[in-house]
Amino acid sequence: MFVEQINSYPVKYPDGMSARVADWPTMPAHSRHQGVLTFQEYGDRVFAPYISAQLEKSSRIDLVWDVYLPASLKASTRQKRGKGTRKRVAPSTVMPKNWKDFLRCDENKTDLFAFLSRRVVHLPLAEGKELYATDGSGVLCSPAESYLACLAPCSQEEADTRLLLHVADAVQKGCKKVTIRTVDTDVVVLAVASFSKIAPDELWVAFGVGSSFRYIAVHEIVATMNPTKCLTLPVLHAFTGCDTVSAFAGRGKKTAWETWKSFPEVTGAFNYLLCMPREVSEGSMLLLERFVVLMYDRTSESIEVLKLHALGSCPVLFFANKGRSGEIRGDLVHHFGNADGFVREILLK
Repeated sequence: MFVEQINSYPVKYPDGMSARVADWPTMPAHSRHQGVLTFQEYGDRVFAPYISAQLEKSSRIDLVWDVYLPASLKASTRQKRGKGTRKRVAPSTVMPKNWKDFLRCDENKTDLFAFLSRRVVHLPLAEGKELYATDGSGVLCSPAESYLACLAPCSQEEADTRLLLHVADAVQKGCKKVTIRTVDTDVVVLAVASFSKIAPDELWVAFGVGSSFRYIAVHEIVATMNPTKCLTLPVLHAFTGCDTVSAFAGRGKKTAWETWKSFPEVTGAFNYLLCMPREVSEGSMLLLERFVVLMYDRTSESIEVLKLHALGSCPVLFFANKGRSGEIRGDLVHHFGNADGFVREILLK
């Protein structure tokens, strides 16, 4: 089972990795380091040595940063977390004492990412080594003559989707064993969905932190799954709650996966939604309703989804055969609209 496989892989580093692609929460830039006075020291004493150490394990390193667009779906979410104090990032600038406050300001992170990218691309590289670092919509690289047409300019805001572009580019350039370093479940889902198109020999996800850290063998997961299920996995992931989409109350990913296994007919609806239609067809909506019913009651024969009460922006769902009332197809359509928006965001870019 997909969920069980994610939890079953050991911490041992896979041998023979030719490329490593990492998003920023996994890098030293995500945490404050004691004894570092200025951003110049931070780049020289913390970040550059980290990248050099990674290059000893792989022939290619890609650093992928988020881009912060004011009109994006994520902007309002970031605003709710509070806005940090603006601080200029320059070599001689003293490091902020409150690192979390510093990272709450999108402009600070944008400047920091640009500063670090420009620092590491000037590292001396051994022959056969390559380094790529995103810089806004562009990409900086070393050696400078590297072909970048497949990577830039890029309109993607989230690093989790942009990571896969860098994986595809690495594979096209001969790196057949690739590791993605991330703490985001979305990346695991996208890696499974994209694997057959990218076609590496091996694709690993170095996932999590601390005691929950694991290496996930995406190629092994894909080998055990139906190809259509692999492709439609992002739809299930979005529909059952992720990122900017609310989850169904009391029902997590494991329940959703088990329900999908027992009700494979909904795959047709997921596949239909993968085509991003303007409206959901009646047949697909009936399958989605039935899927939600089964998430809450495997013995139910009803296809009607009824409202019990609301939790946040997502309704808690129950069924007609439990004696509840108040049809909420409209709420389910609204929920799908949120999920569809997320799927469009990750698949169209």
